[in-house]
Amino acid sequence: MFFKIWTHHHSAILLCVCYRPQWQGREPIEYLHTHLDDLLQQHTCEHVIIIGDMNQHLVARSFDDFLTVYGLTNQVDFPTHISGSSHDPVISDLPDSVVTCSPLGAVGSSDHMAILNTIQVAAQRDAPITRTNWLWGRADWDGLCDALQQTPWSIILVNDVDTQVHTFTRTLLELQKKYVPNQTYTAKPLDKPWFGYQCRMAANEKSRAWRLYSRHPTHPNKERYRHACAAMKEIQQWAQRRWQDDLKIKLSGRSVGNKSWWTTLKQQQGLRTDDTIPPLFKSDGTVATKNKDKAEVLQTVISWGRRWQVDLAPEKTQAMLISRRQRPPDTPIPTILLGGRPVPLQTSISILGVEVNSVLTFTDHIRTIARKSAWKLSCVRRVSHLLDSQGITTLYAAQVRSLMEYAPLTWSSCPPSYLSLLHKVQARAQRLIRLKALQHQLLPPLQPLQQRRDVAGLCVVYKTHKQHVPHLAALRQPWTRPHDHTTRTAATRDHQLFVPFARTETSLRSFLPRYTRMWNRMVQQTQLHSTSSLQTFKSAVNAWIKQP
Repeated sequence: MFFKIWTHHHSAILLCVCYRPQWQGREPIEYLHTHLDDLLQQHTCEHVIIIGDMNQHLVARSFDDFLTVYGLTNQVDFPTHISGSSHDPVISDLPDSVVTCSPLGAVGSSDHMAILNTIQVAAQRDAPITRTNWLWGRADWDGLCDALQQTPWSIILVNDVDTQVHTFTRTLLELQKKYVPNQTYTAKPLDKPWFGYQCRMAANEKSRAWRLYSRHPTHPNKERYRHACAAMKEIQQWAQRRWQDDLKIKLSGRSVGNKSWWTTLKQQQGLRTDDTIPPLFKSDGTVATKNKDKAEVLQTVISWGRRWQVDLAPEKTQAMLISRRQRPPDTPIPTILLGGRPVPLQTSISILGVEVNSVLTFTDHIRTIARKSAWKLSCVRRVSHLLDSQGITTLYAAQVRSLMEYAPLTWSSCPPSYLSLLHKVQARAQRLIRLKALQHQLLPPLQPLQQRRDVAGLCVVYKTHKQHVPHLAALRQPWTRPHDHTTRTAATRDHQLFVPFARTETSLRSFLPRYTRMWNRMVQQTQLHSTSSLQTFKSAVNAWIKQP
């Protein structure tokens, strides 16, 4: 069963109550996996909550993949059955601080525990702010130009540069207030972006009419209140339509991909860029704003660093024991000390954004990036009603696929079952794009992720052995020796590479064994290794891999 929950700030949550019997297979989970995005789009819901007796311990792999591909979290971390296992999950894409679950004990003769789910849907209220709308179409431009010409700039712009800029800005703002009409109104934190000056005036008129009618319940006051309600509803509908039409024009057509398109879209996603350069603070705690103060602060920091040098920080140091043992060793592992402080052992460490675990596999890293990609794709879905198919494709390639293609040749040796998590995320994106396509519009499918990884790997081999890039010299493999007798591949033997020996399947899928074998197969079938340009080689290899 599905329910739609409206919150007070005009958003909606899709609630799914699901029961999966023990004898049933993965069909309920596969149904949600295939149709969840469609249901959220169809009912205009931003978030989802799935509850019920799903017996997920019997289909643990499908259940975990479903959570990973959609970026969901199971909020139940306690037993819900008398056997001590957990059969009743509460799955949601809401933050952990919003959804809380607690057990209530058994109900009657049931062998399941009751669960209390609390959802904090109230938004944090900020203080109201005052906004000013400048009516530039009704400005007195002639009077403003005369005032600017008559201003004694040589007299008021004195002292240092900072003082002159402050005086110049203050003078322009004073003249703007004098010659440009404006409208000032109070904006509340929960106001929608289309709720402007006219909507606020209509809301204030409705509030005044209601207060008057509540004090004096006469027929004229009632009619005034009814007219105020109708006027407010009409103005809000007009403002909302105009805002959505303007936004769709900005986010579709030829404007897709430009700077204003990205700025507007990130505002709708709730994303903002953080300051990459932190402010400089002086010794008294104030912010250094003048150039002289900034130079003094930087010189102080540089002098301090030269005098005291840089020491290792134990709290930032990671240690990991690499072992394939299923059980801990008999002898205790000695404690690692750094600066007199113990460094705890980690089950996995992150090096330049790539996570590797204690058994030297990247499975945890794949699950992490699949979950992050699914979360970003959910952000794309929440603004997809404002975009066309081209806009969703551009947004997916920039925000989602780029995350799944960070250092792919490092972790491409993962088993196909884990790499399929990334492919399922891309399949979600393909379904979103098809939902926004026109009726007779033919959309090309997204390029497979494995094909893009193979093209990248062969390009690295080309740069290593044909272009002799210095920083890739460690990946260089020796050329194979020619045969003493004539064979079908003897003509291309000089251009083939020596394939390193691989004992395990994981090693066989790693970079050197996989792409040296692929390079040799390409040399036997084509003449692409003789290409002089990397771009030409990349395009030709892309077409060669695409062949059945």
